[in-house]
Amino acid sequence: MIAGLVTFLITSVRLVGELLHWDAKYFGEQAGGGFALVGIVWLVPLVGFAIGRKLKGAGHGPSSVWLAFVVALLGLAAVMSGAFYVFKKVPVETLPNWMTYLSYGAPAVALLILLVWPRAFFALLLYGVLARGPVIGAQYLSIRQNWDTHYEKLDPKFGQVAPAEKEKKLLVSQVSLWIPFTILCGAAAAAVGALTKRRSGGIGH
Repeated sequence: MIAGLVTFLITSVRLVGELLHWDAKYFGEQAGGGFALVGIVWLVPLVGFAIGRKLKGAGHGPSSVWLAFVVALLGLAAVMSGAFYVFKKVPVETLPNWMTYLSYGAPAVALLILLVWPRAFFALLLYGVLARGPVIGAQYLSIRQNWDTHYEKLDPKFGQVAPAEKEKKLLVSQVSLWIPFTILCGAAAAAVGALTKRRSGGIGH
C-alpha cells in the first residue's frame, strides 16, 4: 500500500509536469514516455526487492530462490522480446493480430510466477493494480480533455485512431502488458531481495 501511494504521487507529478511542459528529460511527452526520469517503471525493481526481503523475512520465501529468479528473468526476457518484435518488426497490416497474441501471451508468462512463488505473485499483482490504476485514469482524462500527454499517445504505427478505440487499446496495454511486466520484473528483483535476507528465527530457504 505504501508503494502504491508513492507510485500514485509520482504519476501525479509526471502528469502535472507534462501539462506544464517541464523539462522533457524528466517529463517526456512522446508515446511510451521516452524513458523520462520521472516515471513509475523505475520503481518496479525497487518495490520487488523490498517485497522479496519482507516475504523471506516472514518465512514466505520461494522453495528455490534461484528457480524463482531464473523463471522471472526468462519470462521477462520473453515478454520484452515479444513486445520489441511486435512494435518494431511486425508490418502494420498484421499488427492487430500480433497485439492480440502479445496481450494473451504476456499474462500467461506472468502466471509462471504463481507456480514458483505464489506469495510474491499476489503481492506484485496487487502492486501492479495499484500502480496502473491511476495511469488508466490519466489516460482517460488526457484523451477526453485533449491534454496531449504521453498517457494518451499510441505507437505511431497505429496511425490515426478514434478516441474510444484509443482508450480501449491503451487500457489493454496497461492490463495485459504493464501488469505482467510488473510481476515478472518485480519477481526477479524479489528473488535478489530474498537472497539478501534471512528468515526470522533461522536461515530459511
